[in-house]
Amino acid sequence: MSYTPEELRQIADAMDAEKNGKQVEQFCVGISTRWEPVDINGIRVVSCGDSRWIYRPKPKPVTRPWSKPEDVPGPGCWIRTRLDPSSDALIIGTDSRGVYAVRQEQGDLNTTRVGLITWNELQRGENSIDRKTWHHCTIEQQL
Repeated sequence: MSYTPEELRQIADAMDAEKNGKQVEQFCVGISTRWEPVDINGIRVVSCGDSRWIYRPKPKPVTRPWSKPEDVPGPGCWIRTRLDPSSDALIIGTDSRGVYAVRQEQGDLNTTRVGLITWNELQRGENSIDRKTWHHCTIEQQL
């Protein structure tokens, strides 16, 4: 059972990460379809048969702006622009171009406006589920 130089580097990096208290992932060459976390005691949960395990430090997630409907958190999500934080709107739908949101007109409780906010415009936006805690309109992805 031989390892490639890249696999040996990953294993050495994983050992350093483990020593420093960081999370480590494992992959069974020829069997696994994705990297899986190593449990807290370092015990492999799945058999690797005649193949070999390789390890790596768990990569940090990459943050990117919302760009597709599945990026938007569940129903009842509120959005606002950072330029006008007092003007928030309720997302009522999504499509390939952006989100549809309903906003109450200022000063008129009986008038609402529905409009499309494009993915590009949302890059300067914030979202909230509870209208108290606001986050950038981004999503984290693992590499």
